[in-house]
Amino acid sequence: MIDPDGNQSQGGAQYWLAPASFLGNHAVKFAGTLSFDLVQLTSRQSFTMDADVLLVGAGLTLGWDLVPQNPLTWTSYSIPLTEGGWAVIGGASPATNAQILAVLSSLDNIYIRAEYQLYQDIQGLDNVAFLGPPDTTPPTLLCPAAVSSVDPKGSAPGEVVFYSVAASDDLDSAPSVVCVPPSGSFFPRGTTIVTCTAMDASGNQSVCTFPVVVM
Repeated sequence: MIDPDGNQSQGGAQYWLAPASFLGNHAVKFAGTLSFDLVQLTSRQSFTMDADVLLVGAGLTLGWDLVPQNPLTWTSYSIPLTEGGWAVIGGASPATNAQILAVLSSLDNIYIRAEYQLYQDIQGLDNVAFLGPPDTTPPTLLCPAAVSSVDPKGSAPGEVVFYSVAASDDLDSAPSVVCVPPSGSFFPRGTTIVTCTAMDASGNQSVCTFPVVVM
């Protein structure tokens, strides 16, 4: 724990300090959430002059006040990483989306308040998660316009046909791809429609179809 302003001897609130994995460029977390569980295990006179959560970066310090504050039982919080509750510390003005994005792009520190009492107290913090916005964009799926194969005279009526399908996604490096019938299947003479489905780690899906023609 640490006192962000360095005034431990002056009664400033103590804070939990986020590990290095939470710091640096986290612009992709904009419009996501900072969530955690918090509990205060003592009940004495509280002081509330300090913000409960601080984001520090890009020359700015942004503060958020929790509701409820000073919880006496385990309480879950989910703080949106957009404007509408963050304030610029030292300027007493609401933080804009541009300022929040600037801080997230160059995070130096994240602080979560660990002290709410004027005297000795006990705090608990658990399940801290720093998440980007939900992924609702399906993967990009590239299918051939059509695949054709020539069935030689005198052979069995049909051919084994191979084809290639590719999928990519902004957040999932390896989205799954399933095609029916799969590449390498035996296709009868005539036209068979192949249906391919790509799915990313968030469950978003893309579908494409194309004909396989055996002549």
